Parts: sequence; structure tokens; C-alpha cells
Amino acid sequence: MNKITLGICNDETASACLFKNGELVAAVSEERFSRKKLDNSFPLKSIEYVLSFLDSESSQVEVAYAWTKGFDPKLLETYLKRFSLCETLEEKQILQEKIDSEIDRDTSNKNEFNSWLDGKYSLSHYYHHEAHAASACLLSPYDEGICLTADGRGDFESLVVWKFNRNNLSQPLVKIFSATSADSLGYFYGRITGLLGFAPMRHEGKITGLAAFGDPYKALPLMEKMISFKDGDLTSNLGKFYKPFFKPYSEELVNEISKFSREDIAAAAQHHLEKILCDILIHIADINNISNSNLMLAGGIFGNVKVTQKLKELSFIDKVFVQPHMGDGGLCVGAAALSQHQKGVPIQPLN
Repeated sequence: MNKITLGICNDETASACLFKNGELVAAVSEERFSRKKLDNSFPLKSIEYVLSFLDSESSQVEVAYAWTKGFDPKLLETYLKRFSLCETLEEKQILQEKIDSEIDRDTSNKNEFNSWLDGKYSLSHYYHHEAHAASACLLSPYDEGICLTADGRGDFESLVVWKFNRNNLSQPLVKIFSATSADSLGYFYGRITGLLGFAPMRHEGKITGLAAFGDPYKALPLMEKMISFKDGDLTSNLGKFYKPFFKPYSEELVNEISKFSREDIAAAAQHHLEKILCDILIHIADINNISNSNLMLAGGIFGNVKVTQKLKELSFIDKVFVQPHMGDGGLCVGAAALSQHQKGVPIQPLN
């Protein structure tokens, strides 16, 4: 009997895909039909398109969904620890604001999806970063290694490190590090994008380009005031220098940014992002005795090719695979692949 899984994501770059017996046979984003960049409307045309690849003899379709699963109870300890690190009432209020905004934003997406589903299909539902990790690991040519997922936010996380073992059917991904969505490198880099006059979530590549023309050390102390990795934790400085949103910006932050050239700010932000991600993996490798490991990457941050280069150069990293659609448009692929994998269907790597 054929195993058919329809993968769906209905937010940032809404998309759909179709797996048949472990093979990705079709995948597309709604923006390809609407001609609206990063279209986040429900992907009806994408769903219609990928289902057109089914033949008349195909068996029943199952659905895998990769958005708004909610708060994993296993994150409670992480969030309790994060609240304990807040030294002021303002920090606690910002952290609470982030949680509330994430709930509000995701509720509408979940309701939209449930209205479409309406009991028509059986459903497998996955967490945001779980789907990112599956999209990188299961579609890679590797059977084991470590996976790093990092972006703005999703299901109350912004960065996760995983151990991957393809031979484990029920649980191929084991989480070994997690950072809250209030401590987001994606928002850090996006805020720099906005502060330099560009559009967050659209023009981050311009920051990477500008960085090549600046001095990374002139404004580095300012970057360190925004977010840092120390004592095993990725922690943002919630307040006037950092909020886990693309805007607004405090007067103090705007004034500090204006003291440097755009090139030097970009260079400092790029250097800081690279160093934090490398430091996180070095820390994880050390405490987990990891050596000679393959590395798989997914999440919007890994559209940054310089970051990928720095991670590949780490002494304990062997080979690297970046999910081609590393952003949220690739979540549907991860959800569908993981659903098939857990049903015992071998996933064919991408060529």
C-alpha cells in the first residue's frame, strides 16, 4: 500500500509538499502562485498543486502539519530558569509580552488550519523546530550527527541543538539544547537589519554583504549588550538594547547605532552571530563528548552562508548539510518526512 503524506505550513512562506513512499515528489510555496513575496496566506493553491501529482491508484492521504503545536511541557524548566535570570520588572514584562504575542499570533493560524482540516484527513502535528530539524536530517545523506536549528521563533523556541539517529524510528531526534524565543539570534540579526534602514525578514542578506566592508570590532561591545552566550546559556539583555521583536527600538539603542558606520555595525553583528553559534556548538560538543560529527542545519539563520562556513570549519565537524529551503517554507517537508519515517518508511535523501 502506498504511503502518501501531505505536508502543510500556513505562516511565513506558507507551503505544501507531498511525500510518496519516502520520496519528496512535489513541494511549492504559495508565493509562487500569488506572486507575493513571503506570502503567509493559507496555501490552498500549493495544496492543490502538490495533490495533482497523485495518481488514481493512490491510497488515502495523511496530513502532517508544522506550525503552532504550542508549548511543549518539557520547556517549562527552560522558561522557569529564564524568568529567574530577569533582574528587573521590565525584563519580566518583556518576556511575558513575548509569550503572550506568540500565543495570540499562533492561535489564528491554528484555527485557520483546523477549519481547513475539518476531519477530512488523519493528522500528525509537529513542533516548529522539530520539523526544521527533520527537514535537514531526514533529507540529508547522513544517518547520524548533530543538528542545529535557529531562526526568529517557533513554538516558544528560537534555537535548538539535536542528536540525530536515522535508525531510531520513533525518536530520530533528541533535543540536547534549547533557547527561548525571547533569546533569539534571528530577532537580533533582524533588528540590526531594521536599524540600518532595511526590512527585517527580507533584507538580512544585505547586512551579510555590508559586513565585508566593515570593522567587526568597533561596535562589538554594543552587540554584546544585546545578546550573548555565557555559562552555557543563550541570553538576551531584555530592555533598551534588545527586545524579541523587530521593532520598536529604544532611543538609547538608536543613538548608539548612529555612532558607527552601517558597515561597521553590519560587520559587528555578523561576527557576533558567527561567534555565538560556534560557541554554542563547541559547548555542546564538549559536554556531550562529540567528535567527527556530521552537522545538519535548518532555520532562517542558515540562509547566511558565512555562518555555515564558520560552523563547517569547527574541528569536530566532518560534513555539513543545509536544508535547501532552510526557512519556514521548509517546515512542511520536515513534518511530512518525519511522519513517514515514524511509520517505518525510509526517507530518500535529496540529490
